[in-house]
Amino acid sequence: MPERTYSFIEMRLPMPLISAAAEPGKLDEAVTAIAAHDAELGRIARAEAHYFRGQPEEAHAAAAPFLDHSDPALRISANFICAYADLTLGNERMPHEHRSNAQ
Repeated sequence: MPERTYSFIEMRLPMPLISAAAEPGKLDEAVTAIAAHDAELGRIARAEAHYFRGQPEEAHAAAAPFLDHSDPALRISANFICAYADLTLGNERMPHEHRSNAQ
């Protein structure tokens, strides 16, 4: 029996954009593909894209609604994105709150 492989489409993984295989320069296409299969993962992928583009405020705003989500992949992703965005913005106390919330 062949070994089954999983992807962000079959199983929610944290940080879906990082987990996706995308060609350089095709960030928006990767986000669109993720969102086409799972709207919530697409929103997290959009938050990741904001962060990678040097838009920490937008990244935080896009990820923040998922900070207390019941799905661990979405919650962990949101907490990572918000923590890194806060560090980028100089909010040194906030990442500690995100780290404890990610559990």
